[in-house]
Amino acid sequence: MIIVIVEHFLNEAGRSYFPAWVGEVEQVLQKWPGFINIQPIKQVEKPETTWLLLRFENLPFLKAWAASSDHQGILDLLEPYRKNTQRSQIFDLGNQA
Repeated sequence: MIIVIVEHFLNEAGRSYFPAWVGEVEQVLQKWPGFINIQPIKQVEKPETTWLLLRFENLPFLKAWAASSDHQGILDLLEPYRKNTQRSQIFDLGNQA
């Protein structure tokens, strides 16, 4: 399993929109092969930051999503609120469930 932790750098309006945006992303991702789930997470020391945790079955499924027009479309929804480009970290959990 692959997990991706993404930090989005958003202004105050973007942080308010973020929960609704995550719901929109989940609706798009549900039709993608290899997608497992998505959830917003909070950094304990910086609760004002916006983070996502995504799970995919494997790296090829994640790469297909990342290169898709669907992915770009949902990122475009955040453009008016973005202070900086998002940052992602990718982890492989191997054969763990």
